[in-house]
Amino acid sequence: MGQSRNAYRVLVGRPEGKRPSGRPRRRWEDNIKMDLREVGYDDREWIHFAQDRDQWRAYVRTAMNLRLSCFGSVRIDTQLDQQLKSDVARHNEMVKKNREIMKSLIDTTCFLAMQVLPFRGHGENEDSLNKGNYIECLHLLSSYDTTLREHVESSTTFKGTSTEFKIT
Repeated sequence: MGQSRNAYRVLVGRPEGKRPSGRPRRRWEDNIKMDLREVGYDDREWIHFAQDRDQWRAYVRTAMNLRLSCFGSVRIDTQLDQQLKSDVARHNEMVKKNREIMKSLIDTTCFLAMQVLPFRGHGENEDSLNKGNYIECLHLLSSYDTTLREHVESSTTFKGTSTEFKIT
């Protein structure tokens, strides 16, 4: 009768299957021991130490302050929220700027199409006096619009050095 009992099978039996690969998972108790080591407390008697709530609370606060001092006086989630807000604001400014540039480019295209004017001239290189109606209209508009001026000056397409569009 002894070999059929569950207690005997647990005692002498072998579990089926494989153990999970990798390091063992970190337990809550391991985190407590690691925190206590950081504040300079011997972690062997931590369960008895935790019974005194006031002393335990003081050590927990010390450990938390030690961690916060590594990140500065501001909490890390607050810093991440501020960074996200500034990234979104910067992105929205770029979108607004790009929309203004596109509006000017589309308006120039529509004007030339309505007037049935050719877009390109004979010589559109930098030395040419007449670079074509499209580029000349954009240069005229850029003299009144600083955002468009910066785009025209920094864009390689309008300088004739673009690798995608060859202006000849």
